[in-house]
Amino acid sequence: MLKRISCIILFLFPLVAAAQNVGSRGRDTAGGGRNMNETIVPGELRIFQDKRIDDLIHRHVQLNAKRGGLDGYRIQIYFGSGAMGREEANEHHASALSFFPELKVHLIYQYSYYKVRIGDFRTREEAFSWHRKVKRRFPSAYIVPDIIEFPRIDL
Repeated sequence: MLKRISCIILFLFPLVAAAQNVGSRGRDTAGGGRNMNETIVPGELRIFQDKRIDDLIHRHVQLNAKRGGLDGYRIQIYFGSGAMGREEANEHHASALSFFPELKVHLIYQYSYYKVRIGDFRTREEAFSWHRKVKRRFPSAYIVPDIIEFPRIDL
């Protein structure tokens, strides 16, 4: 029985190995079936990309612009409501501005609740490194997911 199986495998192996090379001799399937060996120039890089990829990237940029930012994280240092909520939020906002002038401080009002959040962090790890510093001044601080502002690019 073992001899039969090994004979069948040995007989079929060359057929399977040859089948792997039939469609790939000098052809690039991603490039629309063009023969890539004819267009190669030493020291030159050509990228053949489907137009639909550019369309998807453009759509992604437009959706982010509509949302007003990107998915990211901030550090929330205050959450409160009521008559005293506004006053306390303003106090926390002023304190955060003085303690952390390098970070943007956001005072947010959402349906009778006041929130004070610090920073615009792209990753949770980046927010966590600042969280340790902020927690020294504001012990109740915690990281929250939020829509952050677009990062500033200076050219």
